[in-house]
Amino acid sequence: MLGLIRSAAVAVGTTSAAILALSHRETAHPFAAFNAVSQMIWGEEAVTQDGFSLRHTVVGAACMAGALSGWATIATVLAGRRPSVTRAIASGAAAAGLAYVIDYHVVPPRLRPGIERRLSPRAVKLTFGALAAGLVAGQLLRTR
Repeated sequence: MLGLIRSAAVAVGTTSAAILALSHRETAHPFAAFNAVSQMIWGEEAVTQDGFSLRHTVVGAACMAGALSGWATIATVLAGRRPSVTRAIASGAAAAGLAYVIDYHVVPPRLRPGIERRLSPRAVKLTFGALAAGLVAGQLLRTR
């Protein structure tokens, strides 16, 4: 269980750092993309919010952390008990790929991450790359 918590924390940390940096670079507001995530709860008004707020930023970050923890759980199951480097890479990439497909091709728009409303397609892909890297690192840390 501790390994799963560690794995989720790494995935949340790397992906959140990427979202903050990419949001800052593309919108000049580091919290804009996290605010857009809260559109799941607050609707369209969340997409236009730029600055930090409890209502939008914290709710968006919590939604994102919950989802990322779920993907870390899937990566952990795929990786197995004591994953090799190859297995950690495969499980992290598979979970991140599955996350992308489900987030953008299965769920309705209201349940999508929302970052795509503020970030370019390239930045969204970089965010999922950060998720994959975080999932891999989390699996490798879990074996230590």
